[in-house]
Amino acid sequence: MIALGCLAGWMVIALGAQYVRTYTLAREAARLERHRHELRVENATIRAEITRLQTDDRYIERLAREQLGMLRSDEMELVIVPSAARDPGSPGKPRAGDDPAPLGRAIRDWADRLRGLVDRWLGRIVPISFSAPYHCSTPRLDRPCGRH
Repeated sequence: MIALGCLAGWMVIALGAQYVRTYTLAREAARLERHRHELRVENATIRAEITRLQTDDRYIERLAREQLGMLRSDEMELVIVPSAARDPGSPGKPRAGDDPAPLGRAIRDWADRLRGLVDRWLGRIVPISFSAPYHCSTPRLDRPCGRH
């Protein structure tokens, strides 16, 4: 009787261990199948990217501009640097005791400098001012519109 009880106990333990092992392997198989599916989707995406890189010149140009900052030979890059009093020894930091220009004034100064550059380049005067809203009927060279 004791031998029969031991045999029954051993069978329950063996079946329980086998069930746990089967359950663990089934979960692992499901996880691996999900991972396999994700890898197939990723491979398809990469293959589509490779095909696009091999055939689409406009896409390559866009990537070169966005990721590498490249320009065409007939283009010029404009870098806008805010105008504030800077310490020449430490770029980007204002000098001690100087407050950086307020944003509105910095934009107006930049716009005025840009307008002057365009004026010289085009060889004409463009009456534009960003200081205040007003009406200017006769722009003059000796004094800008709106500033009497």
